Amino acid sequence: MLTQLQKLQAAIADSKTANDGGDSGKNTFSHKKMAEGQSARLRFVPDTDPDNPLLPWIETAESRIAFQSAINVPEGFDGSKMAVIKVPCSVKGVDDDACQVRQGCKTFFAAKEDTIGRKCWPKPNYIMQGFVNDNPLGDTETDVLRRFALTQQIYTAIGAGLGSLEADDAMPQDIEKGLDFILKAGEQGGFKSYSASCFARSSTALTKEQKAAAKDAPMLKSLVAPLPTADQQAVLIDMVIAANTGQPYDYALWGHLWTPFGLEKKVVNDK
Repeated sequence: MLTQLQKLQAAIADSKTANDGGDSGKNTFSHKKMAEGQSARLRFVPDTDPDNPLLPWIETAESRIAFQSAINVPEGFDGSKMAVIKVPCSVKGVDDDACQVRQGCKTFFAAKEDTIGRKCWPKPNYIMQGFVNDNPLGDTETDVLRRFALTQQIYTAIGAGLGSLEADDAMPQDIEKGLDFILKAGEQGGFKSYSASCFARSSTALTKEQKAAAKDAPMLKSLVAPLPTADQQAVLIDMVIAANTGQPYDYALWGHLWTPFGLEKKVVNDK
């Protein structure tokens, strides 16, 4: 019979996703702000969802539709800056045909524009919760429950760390005998790399305050953004094609459905 740890290792091995990701939201630990050479000690906690008793994460997907500029923007806003739409998507393999972002990307694959197709294809994120026991970004509150939106690269490092554990070791998210995950920011080929990240070798218990926060943690699925409505889905193919063929974001067409990040109010110089 497989141990809980072996089941967790198998779940990592069965992952069928690609790369990249992001982080955002209140109390989210923004690992992308870490400088090269910095490290953080993260402690993951179990999901409180009874339907997810094993995994301390859930997988999500997001596509970033980036326009170089915007037109027909509201008065007082600057449309000359990049406008980015973040689209929550279903996980790969789950109702792919209904995901209009993927359908838009497929038009580029069909036209042999594979680079563009891969660029706009939804990327996976892995949502976890826990504590930051050593924070290089300056926040020293170790008993505040944090949300982690981790990329495929970090997820792979977690999998490698799990693979090095023995079958009789405690689960890393165990309340009493868990392991900190040491997230290390480095550089490889001119890009940020977290491949040197690993689990600590010594187990520790959560503090009294951390245990209380973990007990009251929301279910991970409650932290996931809702999928687009039917009306929002209906315009996604056009948006994907427009953004990747050099067209601007048209606020008159899409602004009532999708609000882009990046639109800023114009700076007025009274001098």
